[in-house]
Amino acid sequence: MPNCVQLATYVDKNTIRTKTLPQQNLFLSTSKKNIEQTPFTVEASVYNHEFTENNIEVWYIFDPWFKQVSRNQSPKNLALPVLVETEFYWDKNDYDRFSRYGNFTCRFTVGDQVYVTDARMETMPFGSRYDNDELPDGQKKLPTHVLCASPRVSKAGQGKLDISPNGQDYTGNFKYSFTDQVDVYRLSPACGPKDATTKVQFIGTGFKDNQENLEAKTGVLETEDFLHREVKNINWNESTFLSQMLMTQGDMLQFRHAEHDIAEGEKLESVFIDIPKIPKVKQGFGGPNYVSMGEEVDFFFEESSARRRLEGEDAPAVDAASDPATAGKEEPKNI
Repeated sequence: MPNCVQLATYVDKNTIRTKTLPQQNLFLSTSKKNIEQTPFTVEASVYNHEFTENNIEVWYIFDPWFKQVSRNQSPKNLALPVLVETEFYWDKNDYDRFSRYGNFTCRFTVGDQVYVTDARMETMPFGSRYDNDELPDGQKKLPTHVLCASPRVSKAGQGKLDISPNGQDYTGNFKYSFTDQVDVYRLSPACGPKDATTKVQFIGTGFKDNQENLEAKTGVLETEDFLHREVKNINWNESTFLSQMLMTQGDMLQFRHAEHDIAEGEKLESVFIDIPKIPKVKQGFGGPNYVSMGEEVDFFFEESSARRRLEGEDAPAVDAASDPATAGKEEPKNI
C-alpha cells in the first residue's frame, strides 16, 4: 500500500486527531487491489515527518446494517433491553476481529440530552453461541443481533437511537421515545393466600403510556399480561384506600407500607391484576421465600353482622332467654 499522509489536529499533550481516508481510494501497491479489510498501521509524526513505528494495526470494516429494533420506547426510569436485528456481513467481516476489538455502543438522543450505553453482539436464541466451541467451523453460530439497554433519563420525550460498532461512528436513526416513569405506589390487598388466586389493585403511574403489554411480578412469579384498556384513571383518596385495606390511620403509623407520599386528590392510574397461586412455598426459585399463614376455608357472614363488623360497630345485644339458638348455653369466656 502506498504511503498516505493526512494532517492531524492537536488535542492535548497525549492526543492528536485525524480522519481516515475513504476505503474506496486505497489500493495495495503490489496487487493494485482495493485494501478492503486488509490490516494496516497508522503512525504519527509531530516533527519533520519523523513517524513513530508502533506497528499498531487497524482495518476497515464493511458497515453492519442495523435493520430493526425490538422496542421503540421505554419508561424514563427503567433500563430495558433493546435488541437490534443486524446484518453483520460475515462473508466480508472477520468475526474474531469484531469479537476481540469491537466496541459496540447505543446512543440515545432526547432533545439536547445524549446517553450512551454499552452494547454487545448476540446470537439468537440467547446463549447459543456458547456452544460454538463444540461445533466445527462451518456450523458455528455467528451473531445476528446487537443487544444494549435503554438508559434512565431525566425527562420524557421523543428522540432517536443510533448504534456504533466502534463507539465513534453511529448509524440507525431509529425513532425512540421515553415515556413517563412506571412506578407502583400502593397495593391493595398487600397479602393473600398461597393456594388461591388473589385479585390485587395496583396503584401508580405510567401504566397507560407504554405501548407494550404490561405484566406484574410477585417475587419471581410473573402474571399474565394485562391490557391498557383495563387501566383506569383515579384521584387518590386515602380514606377509600384504608377502607379497602380494612385499616385505620392508627394502623398506618405502625409500619412503613410504601416509599411514596401521595397528595390527596393526586391523579394516578389503577389496574386490577390476578396474582397467581404459589405452587411450592418452600422453594425460593432463586427469589424470596414465601411463608403461608393460616389456611383457605369457606365461610359466610350474615348481612347485618358482616356490615357491622366491617364498619367497626358493635353487634346488638341478644337476650339468651329469648333466643332459641343460645338458650341453655353458657356465655363464652374471654381467653
